[in-house]
Amino acid sequence: MGWAGGLPSSPHCNGAWVPIGREGSVVRLVLSLLFAMLLLIFTSKNMHPMRLDIVFGPPVELPVILALLGAFIVGFALATFRHIVRESKKARERLDGDF
Repeated sequence: MGWAGGLPSSPHCNGAWVPIGREGSVVRLVLSLLFAMLLLIFTSKNMHPMRLDIVFGPPVELPVILALLGAFIVGFALATFRHIVRESKKARERLDGDF
């Protein structure tokens, strides 16, 4: 085990020294990029318009890619909101335990 910039490191990636604890981050990044590429290929093959029936108002015609993008944005916003709520609860519990 060596030291690179003050961080413990291990020999991986064809002899290059990679800091320990970052291998998981690299794998997650590669998998995320692979998933993004597959999603882009899927959406580029499905550019035909679709009809979106909204509860209030007339149906809307839009490409599939916009419907997927909208679903992604809504899902990301909900996950971010949930994360913020959970972290604030944890912080509040830590503060309550200090007094």
